[in-house]
Amino acid sequence: MMLNLLQMKLGIDAAKKAGGVVEAVVCYSGDVASKTETKYTLDYYLNFVDQVVAEGIHVLGIKDMAGLLKPEAAKLYVTTSSRSRLTFA
Repeated sequence: MMLNLLQMKLGIDAAKKAGGVVEAVVCYSGDVASKTETKYTLDYYLNFVDQVVAEGIHVLGIKDMAGLLKPEAAKLYVTTSSRSRLTFA
């Protein structure tokens, strides 16, 4: 799995303990709007978002260093993820 919650948990827990705002970042790869995508699907990302939300994050950032997140995929991803009532960065 590209996104690994176990590697993020120490930082999440430390920020919460200090009373800070906890931001998690999802590194985007693939195309969630594509019907042919088999690995990095919308469900793949939504499952990860559900996991980090369960850890108590306040803000979710989306990192797209390769410029792969197309507008239609971004809208699908963000509107579907917004069910968790997060602030997106």
